Amino acid sequence: MIPNPVIAEPIEVEVILADWPVRLLVNRKYLPFLKENGLLQGDALLNLSNHSPVKKHYDRGVCDRTVDRVLLGNHKIKAYRKICRSSSLSRTIKCWLEGARTVPGRNWTANLNLAAAGIPVAAPIALIEKRSGPFAGESALLTAELSGYVPLSNLLYEAYLQRRLHPQAFTSLKRRVIDTLARLLGQLIEAQVVNPTLSSKHIFLSRDDNSFDFALIDVGRARLVSRLRTRHLVKPLSVLHRSLSLEIFSSTDRLRLFKRVFPSPNHYHNQKRFIKRIVRKAGQRGFRDINSPHY
Repeated sequence: MIPNPVIAEPIEVEVILADWPVRLLVNRKYLPFLKENGLLQGDALLNLSNHSPVKKHYDRGVCDRTVDRVLLGNHKIKAYRKICRSSSLSRTIKCWLEGARTVPGRNWTANLNLAAAGIPVAAPIALIEKRSGPFAGESALLTAELSGYVPLSNLLYEAYLQRRLHPQAFTSLKRRVIDTLARLLGQLIEAQVVNPTLSSKHIFLSRDDNSFDFALIDVGRARLVSRLRTRHLVKPLSVLHRSLSLEIFSSTDRLRLFKRVFPSPNHYHNQKRFIKRIVRKAGQRGFRDINSPHY
């Protein structure tokens, strides 16, 4: 049976290799599929042959991060592999200060914490960390592809293009999006989760005519706090506010969303002042342009 690509419950982790220079951790639900592909031997996850590049990140002219799409279990499971190559003291120290050995290791821990807190995330499949020197190494995180889900930004953009043919459908869609985002933000607040990368590209919604299910990706910087304060909410909401085009998701839509999340005028000191703080943090220059190829 193929595991659900979205998970919102504690994850059982199997430790395959625990000693340096290679450490390998696996989600127990995906263990049979990794065995079937022979991916539990050494650094096999770093040397996959059946993969297609999706995105590359260059730091000072050197490709240090790549995202690949891979197939597991005789193409039964689609997944994404994020590889990070670390070769600097500053990056290694930054990861250590955040309680992890590598960037994929930080992402792995964040996925486990959010799933245990009941927040739907893309299921982490495996983590491998390989050290080749004091501050050099290679690591990778494998996460399930969210089949049947689309990024919030893409969903709104596609509906926006069809708005003249189906104006009522576009309005209805935005209302359902507002309801879904209100549920998402309510769960994050209740679970005391701070996610400073809460962009519309990292929020995935299921294609459903009645209601949306949601899931988060790229939650590596998310963390749980003992007490959620106002300052913890400003950054995530400003990132979400900035990632949506004003032409598609109007100021009225945003106000409806914020009032759904913070219904009481006295909540977080003052509702209007808090919303103004979010807008000021986002900054007008940071709004997405719907004509941009990156939207």
